[in-house]
Amino acid sequence: MRPSLLRLLAFIALAACGDAAGLPPYTAPVAITDAQLVDDVRNYLALVEEGGTSGVVALRVGDTERVFGLGSADRENARAFGPDTLVPLGSLTKGMLGLLVARLAEEGSVDVDAPLGPALEGVLAVPADKADLTLHELLTHTSGLPGSLGADDERLARDAFWERAMAAPLRERGTFRYGNVGYSVAAAALEAMTGEPHERSLARALDGTGITGFRYDAPSGAQLAVGYRGGRRWGTLLEQPRLEDGPGWNLRGNGGLLASMADVLAWRRWVLAQAPGVRSRALAQHVEYGGGSFYGYGFDVRDSPRGTRFIDHDGGNGIFFARLTWWTDEDVLLVTATNVAEQDGNVLHVTLAEAIIARLNRR
Repeated sequence: MRPSLLRLLAFIALAACGDAAGLPPYTAPVAITDAQLVDDVRNYLALVEEGGTSGVVALRVGDTERVFGLGSADRENARAFGPDTLVPLGSLTKGMLGLLVARLAEEGSVDVDAPLGPALEGVLAVPADKADLTLHELLTHTSGLPGSLGADDERLARDAFWERAMAAPLRERGTFRYGNVGYSVAAAALEAMTGEPHERSLARALDGTGITGFRYDAPSGAQLAVGYRGGRRWGTLLEQPRLEDGPGWNLRGNGGLLASMADVLAWRRWVLAQAPGVRSRALAQHVEYGGGSFYGYGFDVRDSPRGTRFIDHDGGNGIFFARLTWWTDEDVLLVTATNVAEQDGNVLHVTLAEAIIARLNRR
């Protein structure tokens, strides 16, 4: 799903009258401390839950981290959302891949500006019109590759996906066009260059975060969020058509990761622990695509009116929705996820973001 930052300002007005989206209205207090903001969010989410919204919200502000569960993660088994409920990250997966590439580049294992053709010679065939494509172009959506090559749940193996992607015509190379194919091509190229399955590379890089990967051998008691549409059970992400080792390659690299809110909070700490070069490369404003919005490696990167930096991205498949906004300079993190097709998880996220922005404006 395309990043939502351009919608942020448009939704701020809507956030003040949340009932227009089926949510109770919320107005940020005139003056509020970080601790009071956490309490205010808790009280507001209690009202949202009473209205039937289900999902989970992670918030870090000041020195406080909280996870708020709303409604049922699994109606049939009467399981509520909690810090350890596993939810699909959707296109937030792109940011995880972007950070992996930035880390490999910092280590000298890959060159993001090197042409793929020579790097993949003898491993994966790259036609002449794509031989000089780079990882940087793939991660910034400027490669000219199409946005999609098929359904997420198509059981498409890596080499078959690669042939399809290499046969696709390029268009407007150098122009930002958001899509999934570039990230899947990047994941396949990394797998071929390193000789290591993509999921293993990602898991090794993100060690300590708890983010599970694509396959996920669930331990006893693990809870996966169940999706619902039209009042009926759609199922978990792992119940959908997949290859033996994870989703098909139309989804791999650009989506499909599972994580809990506890994992995402740990991921923030992981990012802060990386070498400055990793963060600066992955979270840089690499390409502008309009309205003062820039894209980094898997994240939308913007400057706030306060002159501080924040990153944002969302993702979803029409059933599940997830969104992350991290005011990195001020170290305030908001993550939301919902599991019902008819619920607008983005409005919930922006309503909460409006409260956070009001607090940051008064710090």
